Amino acid sequence: TRVKNNVVLQSGEGEITWDEEHRDAQGNKLTVPGMFILSIAPFFMGDPTRIPVRLRYRVSGGKVVWICQLYRPDVHITQQVMRDLERVAHETELPHFQGTPEMPSA
Repeated sequence: TRVKNNVVLQSGEGEITWDEEHRDAQGNKLTVPGMFILSIAPFFMGDPTRIPVRLRYRVSGGKVVWICQLYRPDVHITQQVMRDLERVAHETELPHFQGTPEMPSA
């Protein structure tokens, strides 16, 4: 990362410009993806599902700190619960029921 500081002497206005290049250990250009896909089971021993993960990073103390954030895990959990509910209802031929949230949604 390079930082440039430009100051207009007449007015005292300043401008800071950040120039950031990503390079690997050999000096080759490095492309960092913004997102990748995990295929994991939302529940223990369950069927895997594809969940998008955002990849973020920041430089702290001269080191790169990587942050992985699951994208909307609530949606994937809910979808898996609904699939399991339908499968169990079909396999047992019993009625199935859904409750309503105790707390109002925002």
